Amino acid sequence: MTEVSTGPVASASPIAAVLSAWREGVGALAGGALLGALARSLLAINGVAAPSAAAFVGGGAVAALVCVLGVVAAGAARRTVRFGRDALAVEGGLSPGATTVAYDDIDLALRRETAGDRRLGTASYELVRSGGADLFIGHLRDPEAFERALDARVPTPRERVDAVDEATVREALQRSRVFWRTWPSDEPLPRSAVVTDGTLVEKLDGEGDVTPARGDDDERPRRSSPGPDRPATIEGITRNGSGDAAEEFTGGSGGEGVAE
Repeated sequence: MTEVSTGPVASASPIAAVLSAWREGVGALAGGALLGALARSLLAINGVAAPSAAAFVGGGAVAALVCVLGVVAAGAARRTVRFGRDALAVEGGLSPGATTVAYDDIDLALRRETAGDRRLGTASYELVRSGGADLFIGHLRDPEAFERALDARVPTPRERVDAVDEATVREALQRSRVFWRTWPSDEPLPRSAVVTDGTLVEKLDGEGDVTPARGDDDERPRRSSPGPDRPATIEGITRNGSGDAAEEFTGGSGGEGVAE
């Protein structure tokens, strides 16, 4: 059983989470306005006197927005990351229990900052795992301390392969772990387990040198998604590749969920 201790600990910022929850906020406003208009219509149909439709629509939208942002803030306020001897555990959030990830299962940690993160000095991370679903950890305070703790525990690419020549290391990684099969050929292997270069993260997401069509206020964290060239699981390799590729896979055990 993987051992997880109680420290060191990293925690999330509720304010940064709320600032980055623009999609949830827009959805709450629209849903609340719709429910308010529906409630006003039902009252009118049944002959019940009620305030104006505008009051119902506006009140429903505001109430829904407050509820949704309150849930987002509460989830972030309860979220902590604990570093153990062999694994880290993400606790709290909106899901009960903890999500545990062994350090050996993590290929890299990608730093993904939202506009809210940049304003408040927080940062979000995606833990990329060849053998399971990637884990997103949002809006952590003191990101430098989190990165140092993670880098001290997650093996770097060179530490995973007993070789000096980069080409040999790259070939061995590509054979054994799915993530490295899409590593850009013009990028050297990272010397750290944490990638903080935004341009490189975009390249890993398949955007290359293309300038993203997003404004400076776009709150969406950039997340990579499994695709035909990067199946997330052994089943994906079996479906999209040959049996030989599946036999070579040693990416580790699968994980659960996404911690936001």
